[in-house]
Amino acid sequence: MGKIKWRKWFRRMAPNAAWDFIKWLGGSSVISAIWKAISETYHHSPVDWTLFICLVVFGVVLIGVAVANSRTPEEGNFPETIADLIGKALDERGISKSELATPPVEVPPKPKEAPVDSTPPKAAKFEGEIYRVVSAPKNAFAGMTQQLLKGMGRADDFMLDIDILVEFYIVNVSTETQYIRDLTGSVEIDGHRVALIRQTNFDAWEVNHDEYEYCLDPDPKASKFDMPSRALPLNPLVTSLPTALEPRKPLDGWVRFLLKETNPDKLEGNQTYRFILKDSLGEELNITSASSEKRTTEITARSKRSRRP
Repeated sequence: MGKIKWRKWFRRMAPNAAWDFIKWLGGSSVISAIWKAISETYHHSPVDWTLFICLVVFGVVLIGVAVANSRTPEEGNFPETIADLIGKALDERGISKSELATPPVEVPPKPKEAPVDSTPPKAAKFEGEIYRVVSAPKNAFAGMTQQLLKGMGRADDFMLDIDILVEFYIVNVSTETQYIRDLTGSVEIDGHRVALIRQTNFDAWEVNHDEYEYCLDPDPKASKFDMPSRALPLNPLVTSLPTALEPRKPLDGWVRFLLKETNPDKLEGNQTYRFILKDSLGEELNITSASSEKRTTEITARSKRSRRP
């Protein structure tokens, strides 16, 4: 009730007090008229001007406080820029500006150095050479049959077993006795490597129950009718495997391999033969060296009945 009475008294007394103050100051009649009009408008207006003015003053104070709080001494009392706000957001998420400016570069791991094998290389045990490689179809009439099929346009159909006769020279170059466990061979036919089967004799073929064997003709230019009487037997490289070979002792002789069901034309000029010597420990020696020594003898076949006594 006290507030209501005070407000009514203020509305009734304020215009008169203002008017008396103006007259006391000696204001002009125009100013007096203007001030009176404003006072009457304020007095008769339905708006609570006192409350309105208080709200305006309060709002101005709040704005001033907000502006004052937005200033920091470190930045010279200037509000934060958008770049500063973005920087703070990145810091909160653990992202540095350098990561945005430059994409991360993956550094490949440093390759590990392979350990150096200090074990001295093993000394060679064997050395070997090849004098010659001779292929011989296992059929006394192979040449005639092949010519017949070629005349019929069926040259590719000519397939038969073929003997591969190889003359080796092998020496034990170590200072100890070494053992030869096996001697293997292979050849490439139509892009595939085919194994050769090592044989233990020099049998060639059989005609009318007459067995033939491979031999050496020391004079190939002489008459073929005299060949059986002058032919020399093939000297085998070894008589059995495994076999011992003393230090610095050489082996010189022939080995027969068998190649199954092959066209003889596939071996003409074929340079893909591979021969491997294996010792008692399983170590291998590829015999690839070709001897420069020329041979004058020639491989042929004779009946076993024609052997010299």
